[in-house]
Amino acid sequence: VDFSPPERRKAVVSTQSTGEAEKLKWESSKMYQQQLEYQLAEQEDAKRAAYEEFLKEKLLIDEIVRKIYDEDLREAEDRLKKQQQTRAYIEEFKKARQLWKE
Repeated sequence: VDFSPPERRKAVVSTQSTGEAEKLKWESSKMYQQQLEYQLAEQEDAKRAAYEEFLKEKLLIDEIVRKIYDEDLREAEDRLKKQQQTRAYIEEFKKARQLWKE
């Protein structure tokens, strides 16, 4: 196609604007992609922080549960020991009474 000077200038300008427009579009999409990646990274960091906080709280709760379990176990052992002492005392009392009767 043969362009006369004014038409040729329009074609060159049109090609340049198309190239610049595509470059701007590419830069815009690149910036959008970077923003999305940043948002995803922020979300991952927030999830990681929340999970770490969950683990800390779980550790505290597990420790409390363990202490309660240990305390309950100690109380059960003390109760059993008292029962055994009471039985032993009763047996001794019975033996002493039997000896006294004889």
